[in-house]
Amino acid sequence: MIGNAISLVAALAMPAAETAPLAVSCNGSSISRSTMFGRLEERRMDIAKQVYVFAETANRVDRVLLSKKTFDPVCKFSDGERSVNFSSRLIQVSSDIASSDARTICSFRFDRETGKAESLLRLEWPDGRYDDVKWEMRCTPTAVPTFDLPKSES
Repeated sequence: MIGNAISLVAALAMPAAETAPLAVSCNGSSISRSTMFGRLEERRMDIAKQVYVFAETANRVDRVLLSKKTFDPVCKFSDGERSVNFSSRLIQVSSDIASSDARTICSFRFDRETGKAESLLRLEWPDGRYDDVKWEMRCTPTAVPTFDLPKSES
């Protein structure tokens, strides 16, 4: 058990000058909360396997859509800014977009030492209603899918 934990930490702890992308395969559960119908409703369910690719030199964090053979930038919306931060322990992505209709908040966090990841997508409306989905995952290193990584965005 300790040997496995050390192997996971060693595999996930990349040096600052990393050149090759890192991929992780994650399993876990989702917690959905909603106040759309005037009361708080919560649901828990297992989520299908998720694969994420971290490309520090390209400043990218992508979720792999295996069925489409594409990479989907985490927390990237058609309009709005997103923040991508790599440190020796954490990889974090966030975006916060407000319109007259609703506010959309997205965050993703991966801990290289523990192998845990968390993703949150939350919609808030001006009248106080909200919907959110939080994924809590445990991840292990995996091979980077063989289709091409998209180029870094400006």
